[in-house]
Amino acid sequence: MARDVKVIQSNMRELQQSFVALGTHKHFDEFYQIILRPGFTSKTDEFFVAAIISAMRDHVQSVSKQLENLITGARHIIERTVAPEQVGPPLCPGRD
Repeated sequence: MARDVKVIQSNMRELQQSFVALGTHKHFDEFYQIILRPGFTSKTDEFFVAAIISAMRDHVQSVSKQLENLITGARHIIERTVAPEQVGPPLCPGRD
Protein backbone atom coordinates (compact mmCIF):
# COMPACT_ATOMS: atom_id res chain seq x y z
CA MET A 1 0.00 0.00 0.00
CA ALA A 2 1.41 3.36 -0.97
CA ARG A 3 2.27 5.90 1.70
CA ASP A 4 -0.24 8.36 0.27
CA VAL A 5 -3.02 5.82 0.71
CA LYS A 6 -2.10 5.45 4.37
CA VAL A 7 -2.37 9.22 4.78
CA ILE A 8 -5.77 9.18 3.08
CA GLN A 9 -6.86 6.33 5.34
CA SER A 10 -5.65 8.22 8.41
CA ASN A 11 -7.48 11.37 7.32
CA MET A 12 -10.67 9.39 6.73
CA ARG A 13 -10.43 7.82 10.20
CA GLU A 14 -10.03 11.31 11.71
CA LEU A 15 -13.10 12.45 9.78
CA GLN A 16 -15.01 9.43 11.06
CA GLN A 17 -14.04 10.25 14.65
CA SER A 18 -15.17 13.84 14.11
CA PHE A 19 -18.58 12.57 13.03
CA VAL A 20 -18.77 10.27 16.04
CA ALA A 21 -17.89 13.13 18.40
CA LEU A 22 -20.38 15.42 16.72
CA GLY A 23 -23.16 12.91 17.29
CA THR A 24 -22.74 12.76 21.05
CA HIS A 25 -25.45 14.14 23.29
CA LYS A 26 -23.15 16.70 24.91
CA HIS A 27 -24.01 19.60 22.61
CA PHE A 28 -27.64 18.70 22.15
CA ASP A 29 -28.35 18.26 25.86
CA GLU A 30 -26.80 21.62 26.68
CA PHE A 31 -28.75 23.30 23.88
CA TYR A 32 -32.05 21.90 25.17
CA GLN A 33 -31.25 23.19 28.65
CA ILE A 34 -30.43 26.66 27.34
CA ILE A 35 -33.55 27.16 25.23
CA LEU A 36 -35.84 26.09 28.06
CA ARG A 37 -34.54 28.82 30.37
CA PRO A 38 -36.56 31.98 30.95
CA GLY A 39 -35.53 34.79 28.62
CA PHE A 40 -35.17 32.63 25.54
CA THR A 41 -38.59 33.42 24.20
CA SER A 42 -38.52 36.27 21.70
CA LYS A 43 -39.51 35.75 18.07
CA THR A 44 -36.09 37.05 17.06
CA ASP A 45 -34.40 34.40 19.19
CA GLU A 46 -36.58 31.68 17.72
CA PHE A 47 -36.02 32.88 14.15
CA PHE A 48 -32.25 33.12 14.62
CA VAL A 49 -31.91 29.68 16.16
CA ALA A 50 -34.30 28.06 13.67
CA ALA A 51 -32.30 29.51 10.76
CA ILE A 52 -29.02 28.17 12.13
CA ILE A 53 -30.55 24.74 12.80
CA SER A 54 -31.89 24.65 9.24
CA ALA A 55 -28.50 25.60 7.80
CA MET A 56 -26.75 22.99 9.95
CA ARG A 57 -29.22 20.32 8.85
CA ASP A 58 -28.56 21.29 5.21
CA HIS A 59 -24.80 21.02 5.80
CA VAL A 60 -25.15 17.57 7.35
CA GLN A 61 -27.22 16.39 4.37
CA SER A 62 -24.63 17.86 2.01
CA VAL A 63 -21.74 16.16 3.83
CA SER A 64 -23.66 12.88 3.76
CA LYS A 65 -24.11 13.23 0.00
CA GLN A 66 -20.42 14.11 -0.42
CA LEU A 67 -19.46 10.97 1.50
CA GLU A 68 -21.70 8.87 -0.75
CA ASN A 69 -20.07 10.50 -3.80
CA LEU A 70 -16.60 9.84 -2.39
CA ILE A 71 -17.38 6.16 -1.93
CA THR A 72 -18.96 5.91 -5.39
CA GLY A 73 -15.90 7.59 -6.90
CA ALA A 74 -13.54 5.26 -5.06
CA ARG A 75 -15.53 2.27 -6.34
CA HIS A 76 -15.25 3.59 -9.90
CA ILE A 77 -11.50 3.97 -9.52
CA ILE A 78 -11.21 0.32 -8.45
CA GLU A 79 -13.49 -0.87 -11.25
CA ARG A 80 -11.48 1.10 -13.80
CA THR A 81 -8.02 0.06 -12.61
CA VAL A 82 -8.43 -3.48 -11.27
CA ALA A 83 -9.50 -6.61 -13.12
CA PRO A 84 -13.06 -7.66 -12.14
CA GLU A 85 -11.89 -10.93 -10.59
CA GLN A 86 -9.59 -8.95 -8.25
CA VAL A 87 -12.28 -6.55 -7.00
CA GLY A 88 -14.10 -9.09 -4.85
CA PRO A 89 -17.50 -8.70 -3.18
CA PRO A 90 -18.73 -5.38 -1.81
CA LEU A 91 -17.19 -4.53 1.55
CA CYS A 92 -20.59 -3.60 2.96
CA PRO A 93 -23.31 -6.18 2.24
CA GLY A 94 -26.36 -4.63 0.64
CA ARG A 95 -24.36 -1.88 -1.02
CA ASP A 96 -23.15 -2.06 -4.58
